Amino acid sequence: SEKEKVEVLAALISCLAVELVFCNIAVTVTLRLYNETQFLYWSCLLASLMIVGRFLTSLLLAAHLRKLFLWASSGSVLVGFLSGIGLLLIYKRPELVLAGTALGSALQLFVFLLPEPRRALAACFKGRISKQRISSILTFGIPVMLSSIGGQLLTFADRLMLAKMSGPAEAGLYASNYSIGEKAIGMAFIPICTASYPLVVRAWAKADRNSAGKVLRQASLFYLLYAIPACIVMTFFSREIATRVLTPEFAPAHFVIPLVGYGLVCWNMGTLFHFGLEMRKQTIFITGMVSVAALINIVLNLIWIPRYGALGAAWATFIARNPRWQSDMEGGFSRRLAQSNNDAA
Repeated sequence: SEKEKVEVLAALISCLAVELVFCNIAVTVTLRLYNETQFLYWSCLLASLMIVGRFLTSLLLAAHLRKLFLWASSGSVLVGFLSGIGLLLIYKRPELVLAGTALGSALQLFVFLLPEPRRALAACFKGRISKQRISSILTFGIPVMLSSIGGQLLTFADRLMLAKMSGPAEAGLYASNYSIGEKAIGMAFIPICTASYPLVVRAWAKADRNSAGKVLRQASLFYLLYAIPACIVMTFFSREIATRVLTPEFAPAHFVIPLVGYGLVCWNMGTLFHFGLEMRKQTIFITGMVSVAALINIVLNLIWIPRYGALGAAWATFIARNPRWQSDMEGGFSRRLAQSNNDAA
């Protein structure tokens, strides 16, 4: 019913505050650790707006308002980029790039002008929210949020540690080549993941486990048909890719590209199979997997970066994102998911 939709949305908006608190604590601690306090205010503002914006645009997708979603997402990126560059050129202060990006992200707040989000926001201010529903959402969502933090540690901890242990030049070489491997593998995964998730949710809501498993298998197949050839190309032509996409000065760290690429293929496959764990509300297992992977990454970086620099960081990323136990657990789960309907029968 309309009333229930507003109630659920109000509870979700209330739970959003928990994520905002966690996120701003993480940003503050990280920037203070590296003495980059001039970015602190704008970084917290940008992170908060991006979290709220991501939540609001997901409402547009859930309501099948694809045109509004496209305008909100694209407009945010475009305005953020132009504003950030414009402020940087005018005032010559690098932290204002974050301010411009925050301005673009703020455009997504227009979703609160729509009827249901506006009524849900009003319900939050008036305290008309079910405590039981909030508790249920947090029980499910906090492990997912913690696993997201672990994923960010996997992405950025190596760069921060490399800058601290081997210097900013080494970190720059690593980060630039890392971005190539990351973008080359990620650009196919994002649309496949975005398209698959609602199909899995719909099949699960109908108690059709076979269809949910079939969606996961097809999504995995489509992704691997792209990702495996991409990894092969990156393995044999990484130096040429780094030279042409970046400049010859970045080519010495070309080995980062295939190591990061293959690690992300395994990580993204795990993300697809996490859908089943989410449907069964077993999100604590996702947090456990990601936490172990993040810990492995940090320990290996501590051991290898002082000895091998960017090469050590690349191998740490490769190993942390590709533990055998994760593949076996998630692969087995996907097979059980596909068979569970038959077993029940």
